[in-house]
Amino acid sequence: MKRVATITFMLSLILSGCAGGTAMVSSEQSTTQQANEQTQTSNFKIHPELFKDRDALLEVAQKTNDYATIEFKPEQIQQLKNDEQYKDYKKVLKKFVADQLKSEVVTFQTISSHGHSRMILVTTKDEKVYKICMKQTDSVWLAECYAEIEWVTYPVN
Repeated sequence: MKRVATITFMLSLILSGCAGGTAMVSSEQSTTQQANEQTQTSNFKIHPELFKDRDALLEVAQKTNDYATIEFKPEQIQQLKNDEQYKDYKKVLKKFVADQLKSEVVTFQTISSHGHSRMILVTTKDEKVYKICMKQTDSVWLAECYAEIEWVTYPVN
């Protein structure tokens, strides 16, 4: 719940700056416009404006900290050492998105890197955004955890 509230608050701040410069309209037009905007954004996991503003999307992603964790047994890691594709984090990332998230990578960007770990922001063909944690263990890259970043719209009173 905290994650959704934080993301929603940040998105509200971001989008309020975009909406602040609109021309004055009557309350009837405003209500119709809000309904249209609500309908348009409800079709997306992420608001289309955030796809255009990469800095805003990165800011929201960096505040996300609610992850699904993936664990590997030592035997599994040992098996993966024999597969060359697990030595390239980009290949592992694309495989993880295809196999586990059932989608296709459109873009990805490393948003932080420390030693043998990377945090990667990923957009997918089905217009979802993920923050994926990857780590290199025994020369093998693995996706350790991930979080889907979702757009949530709440009515403003």
